[in-house]
This record gives sequence, C-alpha cells and structure tokens, in this order.
Amino acid sequence: MNNNTRKCNACKKLIDISEMSSDDYFFRIYGKAKQYFHSECYIEQQMNRKRNPMTREECLTYISERKSENVKQNIEKKKEQKINAVKDQLYDFIADMYDISFFPTFFYIKMNTVYKGTYKGLKKSVPPEDLLDMWEQKKNYLLKVYERNRTQGKEMEGLQRVYYDLAILLSKYDSYLNWKDKQKIAQSDIRERENRTNDFISQKIISQNKPNNPNSHTVGNKEIDINSILDDI
Repeated sequence: MNNNTRKCNACKKLIDISEMSSDDYFFRIYGKAKQYFHSECYIEQQMNRKRNPMTREECLTYISERKSENVKQNIEKKKEQKINAVKDQLYDFIADMYDISFFPTFFYIKMNTVYKGTYKGLKKSVPPEDLLDMWEQKKNYLLKVYERNRTQGKEMEGLQRVYYDLAILLSKYDSYLNWKDKQKIAQSDIRERENRTNDFISQKIISQNKPNNPNSHTVGNKEIDINSILDDI
C-alpha cells in the first residue's frame, strides 16, 4: 500500500485517494486510528447490520458530516505543511548566515514563542514568513551592527548573535507591518493604473484609423498608430 492508497475498512479493497472523487470515499477518526471507507461499502455495511441498522439517509448524513471534517482537516494539514516549509527555509537561512551546523532544542522553543506571540516583550504573534522576509531584507544591516559591536569589543558568535539579531528584528516588527501595508496599497495602485492604461489603449485601437503611417499596425481594415496612443497616456 503506497501513500496514495488506503484499505477500505468494510470491503478490504484498496481505495485510490489521489484520483477518486471525494464522493467515492471518506474517512473517519475512530479512536486513534483513521478508517477509510468506500461510501457505498459503508452504507451497505450499516444498513445490513443486525443491531440498530441505519437507513440510507442516516448513512448519507453521517458521510456528509465526515467529509466536511475531512476537508477541514486537509486544509489545516496543508496549512501546517506550508508553515513548516517556511520554518525550514528560515532555519536554513539562519544556519547559513551565522555558520551554525546544529540548533539545540531551546532554539526551537524560543522561535515558537515568537510564532505564538509569547516571546518576552512581544505583543503579537509573528508568522515565520514575516520573520524570514525581515531577516533577508535586514541581513546587511545586521552585519553592519555586528561589525560595529565587534570593533567596540562586544564579541558575539553563534546562537548568542542569532538571539541578539532576533531581538533587533522583533523591535522593528510594527514598522515592518506598516511597510507591508504600504506595499499592498502601492501594488493595488499599480494594478489599477495598468488596468486604466489597458482600457485606454483598447479604446484607442478601436477608434483610431490612420492609414499609410509607418508606426501603425493593421487591425482588421484599420491601421493603429501605437506611438500616438503612448503619447496620449
């Protein structure tokens, strides 16, 4: 049985969970085990049991409820996988920047306090993607701080330096969030301008007709002067 197949708890045949539609199977958590069923196998099993058999409608209701839970669980699982992938990127970046080959358990505990917002002095949680983005953007700044401290006799290496730089980044998190908001507004403005420009060019192409122009392009029976359109924008 590979990662894409599961055994039906009723008929014992394999279920291909990668290709079959969600209407063909479902799973439920039973104790500590996850049990998979072909939908029709489960209905037949429950309707034919000797004690307290279920009706088909009851089975369909139960399956529908389990599928809703399955979808929610899958969404949460994918979200967790994405977060863990970003954490791995962050730790790889830190290991490379600070030449660290091993992180002790306490390092991960401290980083989790950052993600949860329980880090001392922190008023909000900081997702790993934000922390990675800040660290990448502020790398040169942090290197300059390190050199300044070193010339002043404040030597820090390894995790001590990581924790020092982490504190610097977290102290600037509010400023970073403000910058992100401004970036979103700027991107939105750019998209709006691009849409207006595209609409303007489309209208010009439809209305303009200047024959025998070397800068023009033929659309249907009309020649369109691209240079004049750009001058008007």
